[in-house]
Amino acid sequence: MAGLYHYFVEGECEMVLLKALMHAEDASYGICPGKIEILNVLYQKISPTKARTIKKGTKVVFVFDTDIKKIDLLEDNIETIMNNSSLNEEDIIFVQSVSSLEDELVFACERLVNIGELLGTKGREEFKKKFIKHRDIVPKLKSVGFQINKMWSRIPSEPFSSFAQGFRHLTIKK
Repeated sequence: MAGLYHYFVEGECEMVLLKALMHAEDASYGICPGKIEILNVLYQKISPTKARTIKKGTKVVFVFDTDIKKIDLLEDNIETIMNNSSLNEEDIIFVQSVSSLEDELVFACERLVNIGELLGTKGREEFKKKFIKHRDIVPKLKSVGFQINKMWSRIPSEPFSSFAQGFRHLTIKK
């Protein structure tokens, strides 16, 4: 899908994963390139000034976990984007982890039972630190049966189910 993309991601792990997918040598693992900014749309407000800097024709992508059932700031951020840019609701894509990025990775990798197996870690904090520093994420994911079509494919529970899961719109079609 051609165009501009501005990704607002929850944290460093999401940023590392998306960058790796954007630059994957194997095109079947590729996603649309764009600007990535760490800003948790469930806990941080997008300022009207920032929204005004988003160019017409940009797709804004919100990447977040659904482990905390809180959408008031998410709704405010959607409204801020729509009121302060030339974008509308169709220009916002939601990429929601059910319930966390680690859970999504386990779901998308056919040979993983728990996230620690991916990088030989014990616990989520150790995994996150090692994941952020890892240089070859896509080959590592491929080695455990990563299926990009399963990543961010599930519909989250309420109150997030009303936001369409949109990761499939970001994958580069072969």
